[in-house]
Amino acid sequence: MQHLIQKWHVPYLSFFSRGLYRDVAVRWTGSGLGYLFLLLCVTSIPLTFQLAGALEQIKVVYMQHVIDKLPPLQIEQGVLTTDVPQPYVIRLPEMEEPFMVIDTRGTPAGDDEFQAPVVLQADRMIIDNQGEVRSYPFENISQFTLDKAELTAWVDKVMGYVKPLAYLPVLASEFIYRALQVVIYAVGGL
Repeated sequence: MQHLIQKWHVPYLSFFSRGLYRDVAVRWTGSGLGYLFLLLCVTSIPLTFQLAGALEQIKVVYMQHVIDKLPPLQIEQGVLTTDVPQPYVIRLPEMEEPFMVIDTRGTPAGDDEFQAPVVLQADRMIIDNQGEVRSYPFENISQFTLDKAELTAWVDKVMGYVKPLAYLPVLASEFIYRALQVVIYAVGGL
């Protein structure tokens, strides 16, 4: 039991105790990465909160802007309809390039459609992900309606899952980074 209590004193003693580091080097063989992982489990929490704050800022600035500008959309029998003048262009704040273009007219595409990463046409959605263009036809959708309230609820639900789950990649990346750092220091110390 005394040995277990001493291990819980390690975070406090690590700031000043030379004896602790001698003890770790001699008797703690094999437990260094486990201790590193436990330490990172605690120290990754503030970084996760910082990441969650950045995600919330993205939601407030960009996603909410798109939601506010997006008109009600309705798909019936694979055909998208909306009641806005077309082509309807949505731009992100402080950006000149269009983010989304809605054009259900069936006429040739304008310049904005070629620049926008998201284009909604009468029969499909086209997404340009940094040069990789994918088309998603609406032909299998018999009935679907999307309005601001529904989209806001979706975004809130997704963000409710993404924020807590952000802890796992933060912890994994921190652990890999620190373990590689240990290996480099160990090789450099030989």
